[in-house]
Amino acid sequence: MGRKSRQKKERRQSEEQPQQPKHTPEKAIAAFRADEAQYLTRWATNAQQFQGNHDYGWMSSFFLGYHKILEVGTGAGHSTLQLLRDGHSVVSVEHNQACIKAAQSLIRSHGFGAEVDLRVRAIDPGCWPFHFEYAVPRNAPRASGAMILEADVLNDPRLVEWLREVGPFDGVACWLVGSHGLRSLYMNEDGTTVRKPTLYRLQVQNRVYELADSILRPGGILHVVDRGTMPSDEEKKRSLLESHREQASPTSLVVESADWRPVESFDTPGGVKMEPGEVSRKDPPERVEWAFESVISRKLDVGMLK
Repeated sequence: MGRKSRQKKERRQSEEQPQQPKHTPEKAIAAFRADEAQYLTRWATNAQQFQGNHDYGWMSSFFLGYHKILEVGTGAGHSTLQLLRDGHSVVSVEHNQACIKAAQSLIRSHGFGAEVDLRVRAIDPGCWPFHFEYAVPRNAPRASGAMILEADVLNDPRLVEWLREVGPFDGVACWLVGSHGLRSLYMNEDGTTVRKPTLYRLQVQNRVYELADSILRPGGILHVVDRGTMPSDEEKKRSLLESHREQASPTSLVVESADWRPVESFDTPGGVKMEPGEVSRKDPPERVEWAFESVISRKLDVGMLK
């Protein structure tokens, strides 16, 4: 079953879930922000491990020669910091306010500039799902350092317009996206919600393919990194590439290559439980070798397509 087919099936399942009871707006927002902070604490544990294992250095190496980068998902800031260390100019988007503030602090503590734009101007938490409204970004991106925007690629049309205005970008990074539990109470731009982490990642990746198509320069690249397993044969390698080609099919992006980096475990003590996508039922758990899955797609010049 292709990724989009699975997405349709899981979306139907999520829409069949009963609505949540109403909450006092103040209590609902407080619970939401507390959940964001708890996620930050756990994700920082994962990110520190990845940094110590030089995983972010490996991810950033794919952008050698590509200066202006859009990062989708700032997290605790370790990935953004790696991009800055490697000489890139970064616009990073993140919907978790706790992550944004922590990332800014981390980046500045290492001597880099980090400007933050908190853009939520209205939250309607009267009933499930929450509805967020974002203001137009205030400033142009920095020539160096990082600009971190509070944003949600699944529900932020003003962000898309702004990125087109300040582009084009040389590269787009979509690395290990995830979210806190109450993200399932967001209403997306199309009126749906996302109840499962795997479906959330898939929807974000689908949107990022479309976003990259509209903001990358010709020859620019999109780099997607996700949780997965080492391929045991050529068929599994082809399967990953084909699934991303399906995601890229509405765009002019061409999926070029896939790489894998072994990971000892995705179960970091005290960290976020990272759920890989699909694991073959033919492989017993003790034989599964976890890995980061890396896929590069390139935006072609329209003239090259004629």
